[in-house]
Amino acid sequence: RGPATEPTVIRSAVSTDMINWEHEDGIRLQGFDGLGGPRYLPLPGGRSRLYCFASKFDSTGLQDGSRVSQSVVSALTSDGLTFEMEPGYRMRDKQADYDDIGITAAEVIPPRTEGDDWSMVFSAWQGVSPGTDVPVHPSGGTGSAADEGSVDFATASIASDIAGYRSRIYMAYSPDGMEWRRAGCIVDG
Repeated sequence: RGPATEPTVIRSAVSTDMINWEHEDGIRLQGFDGLGGPRYLPLPGGRSRLYCFASKFDSTGLQDGSRVSQSVVSALTSDGLTFEMEPGYRMRDKQADYDDIGITAAEVIPPRTEGDDWSMVFSAWQGVSPGTDVPVHPSGGTGSAADEGSVDFATASIASDIAGYRSRIYMAYSPDGMEWRRAGCIVDG
């Protein structure tokens, strides 16, 4: 996680005990106006796919702008360190009720047997009611010294997220892990 004035990127970390992690040098994947929520999936044949969300901001940009889209994209790797973005989107936002501000956390489950569909569990976010006072989220701050100096990213993020946004968990299915059809809400409340 870099400063709030910079787009988010995908990095990597290593661990010997799955509890304590050390960041590795370098950026694994970057693009759009920020990427986040990575989900790594080994594929048959030695390659792997990374699903993540891609943010797009309006013409005023990341620092002062508004996010206009947050949809799921993917990238391929053969070594787990170097990724190449795949063309297009895996799941677009604003395609159904209650996902007017984006999609996150796209967890993909490959088929158990040949011929079965791939499954995706994802979170779609609904905006706040008009007139709601929402604190600035640290990943989309104004770039002021106060934003960049925020020591507690988690607290500031949660304060913004619980200010009236609502997330629901949905399912989608795909014959190939690339083109997805929505199947409805599985957790609402």
